[in-house]
Order: sequence, then C-alpha cells, then structure tokens
Amino acid sequence: WIAPKGEGSTPTHWQVPIFNNNVRWASLEISFAPRKFFAVLGYQVNPFHLLVIFFTCASFIGFFVFMKRTLRHLDPSAVMPSRVKKMLDTLTEGVIILDTDAHIILANTSFAHDTGHSAQSLMGLKVSELKWVNCKTKKTYELQPWNDAIAQKETLSNMEIGLLTKSKSVRIYQANFSPILDEKENCRGVLATFDDVTELKQSKQEVERQNVELEILATQDPLTGCLNRRAFFVKTEHHFRVARENGTALSCIMADLDKFKSVNDTYGHAVGDRVIKFFAKVLLAAVKGDDAVCRYGGEEFCVLLPNCDADNASLIAEKIRKRVQDQCSLDLADIPGFTITGSFGVSTLDLGVHDIEELVIKADQALYQAKEQGRNRVISWNPESGQDTN
Repeated sequence: WIAPKGEGSTPTHWQVPIFNNNVRWASLEISFAPRKFFAVLGYQVNPFHLLVIFFTCASFIGFFVFMKRTLRHLDPSAVMPSRVKKMLDTLTEGVIILDTDAHIILANTSFAHDTGHSAQSLMGLKVSELKWVNCKTKKTYELQPWNDAIAQKETLSNMEIGLLTKSKSVRIYQANFSPILDEKENCRGVLATFDDVTELKQSKQEVERQNVELEILATQDPLTGCLNRRAFFVKTEHHFRVARENGTALSCIMADLDKFKSVNDTYGHAVGDRVIKFFAKVLLAAVKGDDAVCRYGGEEFCVLLPNCDADNASLIAEKIRKRVQDQCSLDLADIPGFTITGSFGVSTLDLGVHDIEELVIKADQALYQAKEQGRNRVISWNPESGQDTN
C-alpha cells in the first residue's frame, strides 16, 4: 500500500471523501497493483495500447475478408451494358467468366440452365466446386484447364469435359478456355465457352453400336456365333499369307455331325438347332488366340489353326471328337437315349497346298474318308500316298 501525495486520485489509488452535514467525516481509499508494461523491440508498451492494436488489426482483416466476399457476389451486369448481357444470354453455348482465383463472376443463361442452377446462384462460386467428370470414365475430372489458361496465358481449345448436373445426368461439352489479358499482358481472368455435344456423342455411340451389330450380322452365323464363310475366308487368307511368308505351320480341321439328317427327321428342327449349337460350343471351347471357327454349311464346320502342325491339329480334333461323344448326353439330357458323334478331317500347309481354298478342300476330302471308314473318327490327309491316313 503506497499512499499518494495529496488528496487526489491516481490510476493506482482512488480516494473518495465521505461527508457528514457538509463536513468531511472520512475517506474511502482503494489501491490497485501498478500496471505492468510489455517490452516490444526494446520499447515499453502499455497493455491498453496492445489491446487497441489487436482490435484494429482484427477489424481490418475481418473487413477485408467481408468486402472481398461481398465484391465477389456483386452482379457484373451492373457495370456491363445490358445489350452485352442479353447477347451472351442468346448464345446456345454456355459462357462463364472467371476471375484469377477461378471464381465465377458471370454466367449466361445457357450454362446456368445446363447445370440446373440459376445464373445468380453461380455468382462467386468457385468453378471447381461444380461436379466435372471425365467423359470416358465418368469419374471426377482431375484437370483444371481454367488454371492452366491463367498460368500459361494461352487459349486451351476443344477440350472434352463432362458435367454432372443437379438431375444427375452428365452433359458433355467441347470447351474452350481463353485468358483475359489487360494492356500490360497481365491475366485478369478467363473466358470459358461450353458447346453442348451430349446428343451428338450419344448419336455417335448409337451409330457405333449399330455398326458393331451390323458387323456381327455380316460376319457371324446367327445360330452359333461362329464366323460365316465369307468372314472366315477373309480372316484365313491373311493367316495363310503370313504362314507362307514366315514358314510357320498352319492347319485346318473340317468337322461334321454324323447322321444329322436323322436327328431332324426324328426329333425336329428345334432339337437339330440345339445339337448344332452344342457342336459349335465344343469347337469354340477347343480353340484360342487367332484360331478361327466357321459354320461352313448346315452341320459342317471348319476350324483354322495358325502355328499348329499336323500332329497337334490331329490331337485337337481327337479331343473335340471325344468331347462331343461324351458330353452330348449331358448337354441334351432332356432327350432320353440321345447320342451324336462327329467326324473330322485334317489338312496342313506343309503338305503342299497352294492357297487357303485348297487347304480347306483337302481337309474336306479327309473328312469324306472319315465318313467312308465308319464315322466318329479323325482322318489326316496324306498327299504322298494320295490317300488319307487315320
């Protein structure tokens, strides 16, 4: 307790006189601990001054953030001639203008309509907050071309980009991003245009799908899914030429169902079609890679085996023969007592054939011999003896 000099109050010592009938009767004194000063850069600073400085800085930062967010949402149309805004709204392309932080400061009616937002609600929105997607993978679009346009000061054209709208549909755009430069070549923002090509892309995909279907119809047998004769010879001509040029092996198997006419006569054509499909399934399961299976006609099939010599081709044909004989009762179990077998003829390139047609003819001749010798067997064509061998 340090009493001050005189009867006046000080910042650390208050004195309150108490009177009784205009006569000073007593005094109330209150004493506070002396204020402590802080040393800042060697100077003594009053804590009150520090408090003032703190609130001043905090107020400035808060006001700066508030004004920045407020200005971001101001409608640029207020300073843009109405005829310019109307012109942008008449465009079928979507148009947005971005600032250097990639915030939308203007969006025309077309872009707002496509996104499912209102033009006003897009103001101040960061463009990356819209749900951009990769058109092929339908996943989030990782690139940000608007930032590249700002950084490189170059126009990025014909970029395909998708946008997931509020209705969960994906719109596909052909987009262009052009930097907006001032007279000193400083970038002030980006003008982005979006040409909606969704319907065009869908039409193109539909045409491609139909082309695939037409190609399938033109090259495949509709019942079995095997190649038809025209497509088979187009494909095998290439393999024959490559085998001749490279000196590699090439083999052909002709396969035919035994006594198939009696199947149609006894069980009807519906069962006959099932048997043909079963035979084709066994043949397709036995091939791989560049091998080709063709429904040559009726119940007759032709198999081309690139890089396969005569011995391996005969082994493959024998496996197919056994599988047809053994699995028939399983795949056609609903037909009591039904059995079917197949006969096979094998020919190879290294036995002196001159073209693919001759290779097929020799395999067909070997098949004829298999039929003559009792069916349900594999016969290989032998040019030296002029006869086919089992």
